[in-house]
Amino acid sequence: MKRYFTHTNFIYLVLLVYPATVLLIKNINGVIYILLTILGLINLFKERAKPITHDEKLLYIGLSALFLTSQFTTFFTDTEYKYIWVFVYLPLTILLYSYIKSISIKSTFFWYGLILGTLISSGIALYEINTHHSRASGATNAIIFGNLALCMGTMSLASIGWFKQQNKWLIILPIITAILGLVTCALSGTRGGLLSIPFILIILLWYSKKHLSGKNIILIATSMIALLSVLYAIPQTNIKKNINRTILSIEKYHQSEINSHLRLTSVGDRFEMWQAAWLIYTENPVIGVGWHNFKQHAQQQVDKGLRNTKTGQFNHAHSQYFSVLASGGTLNFISLILLFSILLYIFIKTANNAKTPEGSQFVLAGLIFTIIYIVTSISSVPLERARPANFFSFYLAFILAFIYRFENGLENSYGGKDIK
Repeated sequence: MKRYFTHTNFIYLVLLVYPATVLLIKNINGVIYILLTILGLINLFKERAKPITHDEKLLYIGLSALFLTSQFTTFFTDTEYKYIWVFVYLPLTILLYSYIKSISIKSTFFWYGLILGTLISSGIALYEINTHHSRASGATNAIIFGNLALCMGTMSLASIGWFKQQNKWLIILPIITAILGLVTCALSGTRGGLLSIPFILIILLWYSKKHLSGKNIILIATSMIALLSVLYAIPQTNIKKNINRTILSIEKYHQSEINSHLRLTSVGDRFEMWQAAWLIYTENPVIGVGWHNFKQHAQQQVDKGLRNTKTGQFNHAHSQYFSVLASGGTLNFISLILLFSILLYIFIKTANNAKTPEGSQFVLAGLIFTIIYIVTSISSVPLERARPANFFSFYLAFILAFIYRFENGLENSYGGKDIK
């Protein structure tokens, strides 16, 4: 009897199911991740240890540093380990990467998985808005929903060359997917994701210099600007409303006193929390005050009249950078910056030396992926929340594994010249 359950078929199923359900069904992403981890452990014992490259050493250091320093600071601040369990996803990325790069799998399911996940998420977002929800949120909160939908949608742009090789008309799929990802992010009402759009455009233009003619680069840039202008002008996307609301909130904040009701906006709350986190850090610069202790120390500042009364209601500073400063001090902050810097270094270095078209496409996906996490970390804490941390580990492992296999000749690329 023919064997249908193989490692390869399971991975194909995962690549389709994970993005389609990660924002819409509770706990399914955790179950999928556990199954991958188990297979990764089995593979670890079955496979003999292989030499690792210089870039892999850097990657492993970056993924392990934040986890290890968070353990260290938690021990010395005498806080509970349950508040930092989510950081375990970072070193587990190494296990997943090692497992996935040992399997021969087609990239087809990776790209179609992103498209399927974004299409379903956008459908849910449109349904929720049309049924009088104020913000689209799926099975999670609006910020996570919008940011991850945008990430899936814009990563799919890296597949334009791959789809063109299959059929030139299929390039419409990743383009529509990117648009729907942007629309879904807008319908979620989150502004952190939208802030990453200019940086994504810069990456796309930089990448396109090596793969497109000057005429096509201008065409793409013009098209993207036109698209953003149209989305801005459409009231239903709420982009114009959110931008104007942000500007007004900033003006109100700077024109008001600490306890003024004019500061009680999402922007004002973040400004207050960031300042509270900075003061906490300056008083505890080496190892911080421990994870999940932000609320207690912020309330002390409120009691002294230093911060708005609402500041003491939050468990973290609503910024990954300020959160690690306050909770883990300089050690954790350096680890966070090190992780993001190493990822950018690996992807940019590989982009400049890519040997295969598909390897280059996954590098672009990795750059977009990393930039979104770097930018959204300004106003949220993706690595401290289970779903986005899980998503980070999952896609980072797959992207790096595909790059490794294509760039080392372990998979057959479609070959041919750069797409003009």
